[in-house]
Amino acid sequence: MKKQIVTGLILIVLMLEMGYLGFELGKHRKGCRQEVGQKANLPSYDIIENVIATAYSSDKNQTDSTPDITSTLKKCFYGGCAVSREMEKFAPMGSKIICDNREFFVNDRMSHKWKDLRIDLWMESKEDAIKYGKQRKGVVIVERR
Repeated sequence: MKKQIVTGLILIVLMLEMGYLGFELGKHRKGCRQEVGQKANLPSYDIIENVIATAYSSDKNQTDSTPDITSTLKKCFYGGCAVSREMEKFAPMGSKIICDNREFFVNDRMSHKWKDLRIDLWMESKEDAIKYGKQRKGVVIVERR
């Protein structure tokens, strides 16, 4: 229950920061008043439940022959993640997602052997990845590319 409340609060703060709720923090935006019965122009976020979340590091045993380079040909970084081909249907390369109340950018693709909804979060060390383990999470897709 606490995680759902925190996720909801994070979404509200994100929407406030992006100006989707009709006003900005500390300012009033002109022209945002709505008539009664008019629909709000809010973004629709996809929430994918029951996604298998794991972690990996730039270790040759966990990756291909170029462990520091992602599918987008960029160097691995904290906040990057890989997705399975099934998950890529919802969050293609370049998308922004929220998992564990943190923002991640989809910049890599998992091995074709993973057929279900999965994300693989990049960690700096193998020990951190092992400590993260395998969890089932809800993933919010904030920005789809």
